[in-house]
Amino acid sequence: MTLLGFLQVSLRSRRTMVTLATAGLFISLCLLLLLEKATQALDNHFQKTTGGVHLLVGPRGSETDLLLQGLFFQGQAQNTLPQVLAKQWRRDARIAEIASFSSGDSYRGHPVVAIEPAFFTSMAPGAPLKPTMGHLPEKPADVLAGAQVARKLNLKLHDEIHLTHGAASSSIMAEYNEHDEITFTVTGILPATGTALDRALYIHPDAMELLHDNHNHHQQPKVNGFYLRLNNPRDILTLKWELQQQKEEPLTAILPAMTLASLREQIATAETVLFALSVLVFLSSLLTLGLFMTVLLRERQKEMAILRALGASRLKIALLVLFESWLVCTVASLVAVLAVNGLILLTTEKLFELTGFPLMSLGLSLREIFILSAGWFTVTLAAIVPVIILYRRSLSRGLQS
Repeated sequence: MTLLGFLQVSLRSRRTMVTLATAGLFISLCLLLLLEKATQALDNHFQKTTGGVHLLVGPRGSETDLLLQGLFFQGQAQNTLPQVLAKQWRRDARIAEIASFSSGDSYRGHPVVAIEPAFFTSMAPGAPLKPTMGHLPEKPADVLAGAQVARKLNLKLHDEIHLTHGAASSSIMAEYNEHDEITFTVTGILPATGTALDRALYIHPDAMELLHDNHNHHQQPKVNGFYLRLNNPRDILTLKWELQQQKEEPLTAILPAMTLASLREQIATAETVLFALSVLVFLSSLLTLGLFMTVLLRERQKEMAILRALGASRLKIALLVLFESWLVCTVASLVAVLAVNGLILLTTEKLFELTGFPLMSLGLSLREIFILSAGWFTVTLAAIVPVIILYRRSLSRGLQS
């Protein structure tokens, strides 16, 4: 009988234990692959979020708060800037594009941002970002819907809506704080970008002034901040320093990519802990597999002795045990890859729609292939102990038992 024939008979006689060992490895590999895919999706999400924004400028305050307001449209601005400030800096020859933004209103729990068209044409992720249907806001009563908002709230072109003052999420508060002075019309829907842009609505900058007109026409229009894209990225640090040294209006200027990287490092600590726990689960599965193979040696002494009597060499018997462990790991890896990709295929769109969590990619990355290869290698190490024990067993000891 060939080695493969021996392997088939051996596994069939212990199918229950082999199935349990395979299931343990399968679960631990699924955890490792899912965590790796979630980490990659988060990294891609952060890289895409900054788009073409070189500098994000706002009132003097927290850099993290400014980042959350400007790129994720979260939180409430404590201070504002005169809109004329953006117009003044627009004359600087180093600046290619500048776009102001204002927030503070919402629609059924989703943030509403007044933003200049230059953001979509040259600074948004995937710029120039054009609506899949309709056009960008051109008049104060126009509203542009992000892809996720449109899908979740079933918004269509020419739908009429009323915005809510503040971030009211309950229907009672929304009705009480409703801006009924302007009826907005959906004039465009953005394509999905996989960023915070999908979860907000956008209006013309003039609309924000009309919504919050305090009847003082001599007061300068206010904004929460503005985005900058430079002609030459080498000027970023110099311009950042100049903006923050301005005395007339105290400013905070940040590099979104660097601030995001700092925020990403804080999240990475939790990811490291989760990855370590997943590795411990995987190692416990390996220990179980090694223990399972070692315990079975006593039951297999006569089986191995018969194989030796039939002419099988010690090397062949040792390889039989190794092949069993390799087969268990290979089956667990293949099923884990199929299960994880199937789960992503079925749930990632719904997960993004409900939570805004970045879409995870299908297939295998180089890091995931490395994880599977490392798993295969450690399974081999776990099988070495029973292989050495088997290799040293003598034919006479097995027949006597």
